[in-house]
Amino acid sequence: MLEVNVQGTSRLPDAAFSFTAPKGITAIVGPSGAGKTTLLRALAGLDEIVSGEVHLNGELLIAPTEQRQIGMVFQEARLLPHLTVQKNIELGRKSPVAVSELATQLGIEQHLPSYPRQLSGGERQRVMIARALFGAPKMILLDEPLSALDPELRTSLIAVIRKQFQEANIPVLYVTHQMEEAAQLAQNLIIVEGGNIIAQGDVARTMAERGVAEQFDRGVSSTLLGCVSEIDAQYHIARVAVGEQTVEIASNGRELDEEIKLRVWSRDIILAKHPLHDMSARNQLLGNVAAIESVNNAQMDVHVTVEGTTMIARVMRKTVVDMGLEIGRPVYLVFKSASVE
Repeated sequence: MLEVNVQGTSRLPDAAFSFTAPKGITAIVGPSGAGKTTLLRALAGLDEIVSGEVHLNGELLIAPTEQRQIGMVFQEARLLPHLTVQKNIELGRKSPVAVSELATQLGIEQHLPSYPRQLSGGERQRVMIARALFGAPKMILLDEPLSALDPELRTSLIAVIRKQFQEANIPVLYVTHQMEEAAQLAQNLIIVEGGNIIAQGDVARTMAERGVAEQFDRGVSSTLLGCVSEIDAQYHIARVAVGEQTVEIASNGRELDEEIKLRVWSRDIILAKHPLHDMSARNQLLGNVAAIESVNNAQMDVHVTVEGTTMIARVMRKTVVDMGLEIGRPVYLVFKSASVE
C-alpha cells in the first residue's frame, strides 16, 4: 500500500497530492502540465518534497533514490548503449527472478546478448519493463511508457503491461494522458489537474461520475442522459428512457423518475444494420452515423448520433467496409446491460 500526503515539490511548489494506492495498477491521468510526472519524480526521490510524507508498506519513504527499490519506466527507453540487454536489465542488482525468466515472459530472451542500438522501439521498452521488474521492487512507476510508439506496438505492449503488472503484489503507478490506456490497464484512477488531485477511485466508476473520458480520448466511452421510466421488481431491471428509446440496466436501488447518467464503453458496442433477435444483449438503440475516424491500421471509431447524443463504437476497419457504413447511414448500437456503468 502506498500512502501519499505531499504539499509542494521543488518543481511544483503549489502542488497538493493526497491519496492511497493499493497493490496493482493505479492510472494517473490528466492533461499535459497537470503535474503527473512531477508526482512520480517526488515519489522516486528525484524531486524534493516541500512538506508532507510518503509511506510505502507502512514505512516512511525517505531513503535516497538508489535505495528505494522502485522500478521506473520512462517515455524514452533510457538504456546504456555500451551494455548488452542483459547487463542493462541487471545494472548491478540482484533479484530472486532470473533475467532469462523475465526476458522469456517479455519476449526478448533472444536479445539478451544484443545492444540497445540493435533493438526496435518496442523491444527497448520491453527491456525497460524487465529492468523495472528486476531486483524485487517494492513499487513500479511508469511515466507514459507507450506514448512514443506507433499504434500497433502500443496495442501489443498494453497486453504485456497488463499481464505483468495488473496482478502485481506491489503498487504500480501508470501515468498517461490517454484515458483509453487507463481504462484498459488500471483498477484504480487518479485524475490530476493543475497540480491537484480532482478525483480518485475505481477506474470505471470515477470515469463515469466525472464524465472526463472525452477530454482525453474520445474513443473510450460515451455518455447517455436518461430518466428511469419503469422498475421490474421481479428481475431487478430498471428501464431508462433516453429520448424516445429505452435502455435496460440492473436496478440496483434506482427509483422511478430518477435522472441518471449512463456510460457505455466503445469496445462493448456492436453495430448492426437491422434489429437483432434471440441474443443476450438487451439494448439496441437506433441512430445515424455522424463521423468515422481512424484509430490505427486495424480499428476505426464510428460516431453515431442517438437521441441528440453522440455515441462511439470501436470496430475493425474491415467491419466499416463490409457493412458499408457511411455518414448519414442508420445503424443500431447493440450492447449488454452489464456493459453500462
